[in-house]
Amino acid sequence: MRIFVDTCIYEDFIKGRGVRLDLLKTFKSYIPEKFKLIFPKIIKEEIFRGVPQDYVQTRIPEYSMPNVPAGVEDGEAYKDAKKLLGDFNKKLNKIGHELLPALNYLMKDYIEWFIEHAEKIEEDSEIIEAAQLRRLKGNPPDKSQNLGDEIAWELLLQKYCDDDLTIISHDPDWQSKGSQEGKLHPFLEKEWDDKKTGKTIKLCRSIREF
Repeated sequence: MRIFVDTCIYEDFIKGRGVRLDLLKTFKSYIPEKFKLIFPKIIKEEIFRGVPQDYVQTRIPEYSMPNVPAGVEDGEAYKDAKKLLGDFNKKLNKIGHELLPALNYLMKDYIEWFIEHAEKIEEDSEIIEAAQLRRLKGNPPDKSQNLGDEIAWELLLQKYCDDDLTIISHDPDWQSKGSQEGKLHPFLEKEWDDKKTGKTIKLCRSIREF
């Protein structure tokens, strides 16, 4: 079985979208004994193109007390709140200093490890042309900004249909419209089935779900 993880899933961990590192640890422990990971060059480029800059440039904001009528600041409640807010800002500042080291660890011990231990493949001119044609036709997965999803799908369809495949993505372009269960878009499923390899394909919306 092969697994393709979309850029948005990796970004969930890097940008802190409510996921935990234990999930990646478990996922990592399954490679390659339980499944083969696919990591196309286009996904690597999408991650490294923008993600490392997020925390280099980010500064956690310092919060301040609200403006209040004269006299309120002399009250005990205001003084207590001001002290609590000062302590809160100190904690946030400490967290701010942890962002870049944490990002470096995540990139080195997980993202780069995945790249090193995954099946690597780069798009060629044939794949690019197929992705461009897909965009022109408006076939899914269809993005408005770049050809990333189209390239990834053409690679999967043309190079990896000889084994069961699971796509992990919560990008709506990959899933059936209106589906509450995160089913793969029927158009993509049909394209896969048309290859007539007898191999299965399915969609999971998160590593936890997978």
